[in-house]
Amino acid sequence: MKKFFFLFILSSHVLWAQQAHYPKLLSGSMKDVKKEKSFNITFAYDSMLVGRNVDESRFLTDLEDRWKVKDPAKGAELVKKWYSDRTRLYEPAFIKSFKRYAIVEMPDVQAKYTLILKTKRTEGGWDAWVTGHSGLIDGELWVVETADPRNVIAIIGFNELMGKYDIGGDLEMGLRIESAYDFAGRVLGDFFRRKS
Repeated sequence: MKKFFFLFILSSHVLWAQQAHYPKLLSGSMKDVKKEKSFNITFAYDSMLVGRNVDESRFLTDLEDRWKVKDPAKGAELVKKWYSDRTRLYEPAFIKSFKRYAIVEMPDVQAKYTLILKTKRTEGGWDAWVTGHSGLIDGELWVVETADPRNVIAIIGFNELMGKYDIGGDLEMGLRIESAYDFAGRVLGDFFRRKS
């Protein structure tokens, strides 16, 4: 009986957590995109916060400083990797997952609408041997007219979309964040398909 009660509480907590962070339509309407089968996509990281709301530039300075004693070259390499992982890992992971769950084609520069994934906050996660924390992202998915991006059709907000990967130190941060973008693509793609 105790085991059943524990599993019930655990499953209820997981269900609540998934709903609490599920994407929400913040403005606009999805009705105009219903018939579209392909979209262009771009990514934005302007004014992004990292971890517990630390400015990105401050986070990267601190990251480099942590490595100054151990291996100064490694710190500079990690900062460079921080930016290159966006196009190498995060964006392809999101696109692949979103396409699968939304059942659309992208990127299509000729498409009527463009999706802009705006990452507002990134948590790179951490690993402390016996426990760890996966990467996660907060942000908004904007649907805009490709010919006139000032024409915003809809804005979908999301919070704490967390990946599965939770091991490794600074060197594995990119993989943890990639996992979060993969999950974001799945959740937002599913939301997009059901709402459009």
